[in-house]
Amino acid sequence: MYAIVDVETTGSYAAGNGITEIAICIHDGEKPIQWFESLVRPPRNIPMYITGLTGISNDMVMDAPSFEELIPEIERLTKGCIFVAHHVHFDYTFVRNEFERFGKSFNRNKLCTVRLSRKLIPGLPSYSLGRLCNQLGIQHENAHRAMGDLKATVLLFEKLLGLDRNNYIQSASKRNSGEVILPAHLPREQFDSLPEEPGVYYFKDGQGKIIYIGKAANLKQRVRQHFSGTDSSQRSEAFKRHIYEVRYKKTGSELVALLLEDSEIRRFWPRFNKAQKNPTRRYGIYQYEDISGIYRLGVNQAPSANGALQTFVRLQDARNTLGQMADTFGLCPALCGMGSFCERCNVKGKKCRSENVSAYNKRVRQAMGALHSESRRCALIGQGREEDEQSLVLVDGDKYLGFGFIQDQVESKSFEELSEVIERHPESPTVRNIIHKVLLNPEPLKVVYL
Repeated sequence: MYAIVDVETTGSYAAGNGITEIAICIHDGEKPIQWFESLVRPPRNIPMYITGLTGISNDMVMDAPSFEELIPEIERLTKGCIFVAHHVHFDYTFVRNEFERFGKSFNRNKLCTVRLSRKLIPGLPSYSLGRLCNQLGIQHENAHRAMGDLKATVLLFEKLLGLDRNNYIQSASKRNSGEVILPAHLPREQFDSLPEEPGVYYFKDGQGKIIYIGKAANLKQRVRQHFSGTDSSQRSEAFKRHIYEVRYKKTGSELVALLLEDSEIRRFWPRFNKAQKNPTRRYGIYQYEDISGIYRLGVNQAPSANGALQTFVRLQDARNTLGQMADTFGLCPALCGMGSFCERCNVKGKKCRSENVSAYNKRVRQAMGALHSESRRCALIGQGREEDEQSLVLVDGDKYLGFGFIQDQVESKSFEELSEVIERHPESPTVRNIIHKVLLNPEPLKVVYL
């Protein structure tokens, strides 16, 4: 049995909006069995532009039942049915959110008539309900009202049932089919082709423009996560509606995926990527000599790299690195800006002044030298895109140069030879932070100093 549903709402996303009208047709796969419709009193006022679109005003719903009053009937009608709608994620999310708002759960298998139409009637210029009705000769009266759109969707669904020679609709309705989570316009074949390997993926809109770029240790799993959550915010709903295509590049290693993602986002500036578009606040580890001649280290905001021993995107990464330096070389936490008490000298506020200044300063210089030694010319070697290939990330001092792939032994190559192998990519604060963290803990990569 199928519960074909259409809802009218106060806005385009479920979070913060409500249903103003609902219509349901219970269908046995051959003919309609039962019809239901009702105006609904929403939890917020209906905006004027929505009234202009649907014709439903605040006055019309003033005396209508709340969704809570309709829950028992909707539960009875749809129980055991497959939930069907045009752009099913929209209608289903609104209904589910309304159930949850009143402390109820709503869980049904779903079918999307947009996805079914794309599969069973390929090659049409548009799959909107109005365009499909025009192209297929389906009568569509009273558009943008729940019952008017529902009757058109029922006729469309019946046409699709008649075209389904290979039981595609039955297999697509199963919970584990994968069809139920994908955006309406994203071809199933593209999702199925995603490898379970590290890489970078690209979502494109209906005009082929990249709207989001992401990286993944497992491409298929990560892309699935975008669609399997319950986020019903305006941004999430708009994001899913605009996805028509997914493409990918395999990278072999997660490090290359991270670096390529940053480079590609800065190249295309996709509309739904936010992190790299925000101003990056750098932090640095600095060294200075106090009035007593003691070398001190500390973390401070670094709008530029001038004078910093090392720069970081995140404040916590800078503090963690300085803490590791203090532990490794026996530096006083109080003299590194990490509190006023040093357990090693056990003198509160004295800050290791009982120790020979020269000996202490020597350890600070050793720590600084170790920090710089991490920035020698090196290659970070990881798994390549194929079994007999290695990924290669090249670093010159503290500057990232780019990445590439190689089948030869890296140890047998000079820095100049490896420079010819890589694809050059611009450095950014995010990339500097990535490279620094990897050099501190390179596993499972191999570091080859050149």
